Amino acid sequence: MLKWEKLKSLSLSYNLIYGELPTFINSWSHLPEVPAYTDEDIQSNDTLNSASDEVKEKLKTIPRILPNVERFTINLNFLSGDDLPEWLLYHPRFARFDPFTLIYTQDSGKDMNGNVPGFKNEPSNLEWFYERYPKARPTLTEY
Repeated sequence: MLKWEKLKSLSLSYNLIYGELPTFINSWSHLPEVPAYTDEDIQSNDTLNSASDEVKEKLKTIPRILPNVERFTINLNFLSGDDLPEWLLYHPRFARFDPFTLIYTQDSGKDMNGNVPGFKNEPSNLEWFYERYPKARPTLTEY
């Protein structure tokens, strides 16, 4: 799945998927087919290019997972973890994924180990994302 650069939609919702999302830290660098974001990637993407220099440097350390996906859903599973991985949080379309509905919302029961599903770094809004990527901020238009 990591090599599917042209994939546009991935829906893994409403399954019995347990555990944490992989971070790929300390392992992704051993997979040359999963590179980090490059200067060319950043410059060719309006959202990434609008980021601060600090964020652009951070992108160069993050594996470029599913870079062209426009729809990503993992809700109503038994996923858990302290934090969502950086490859997802820094994804240029994260806000478009409707994360409060289609990522953060997990099953209301407990997993097979008795853990309550969910992520501990769920924000109250997407302001942090729009600060990271100003070009992604929705604007009001008059018609």
